[in-house]
Amino acid sequence: LRSTPTLLPDGSGGLPGAWMGNVMRAFFSSLAPADLCHAMTTGLGHPNWNESRSVDARQELDLKLGVAFSRFQTRFFREHFGKQLGKQLSVTYGPCQSPTLWFCVQRHDQIATFQPTPYWNVHASVALATDAAPLIVRCNSTRGDLWDHAEAVDVASEASGTPARVEVVNTNRAVHARPLPLNTTAMLRAASDTLGIGPADTMHIAEKLYLAGYTTYPR
Repeated sequence: LRSTPTLLPDGSGGLPGAWMGNVMRAFFSSLAPADLCHAMTTGLGHPNWNESRSVDARQELDLKLGVAFSRFQTRFFREHFGKQLGKQLSVTYGPCQSPTLWFCVQRHDQIATFQPTPYWNVHASVALATDAAPLIVRCNSTRGDLWDHAEAVDVASEASGTPARVEVVNTNRAVHARPLPLNTTAMLRAASDTLGIGPADTMHIAEKLYLAGYTTYPR
């Protein structure tokens, strides 16, 4: 990258803004070689003064809020729960972590107080006459989930013993690519949805596989 500087700072701050036009900023969100090369070739741009000032303001706010609320929480817990938790307890506050913790607690409460509601699905097994053995096809009702038992019984009774007719046959071909590597969030979701394993057990198993040499990364 070549540029022709027009002004240079004299080291005493006598030329404010001398860097403008001579300093470029690369924008990238990962350290992958392809992303870095793209940022240095086509992703360069001039620094945004407003964005820079907003980052400074956010850092200062995070620091002041963190210090103030950490001190407040620590004094509160030491005063009211000193016997249970100890007088040396320190409770820190993070402007991002603490609200996130609230979401986790709220979700935990929703799961703990959840009351399941029964519902019904109507399925039909249809025997298709073929030259060989009869082909059994399992069909699902277009009504979807039924939340009333009487309604589900009526739908099943109406369809029971009724001859079935194939009206439309659709054929398609799909190609499934190799699955991409999972990040932590996707791994936890896949383990929960597919295997019914909780987050703590998933991370423990992933760490054991990594330490045993079966995977090159915990994910």
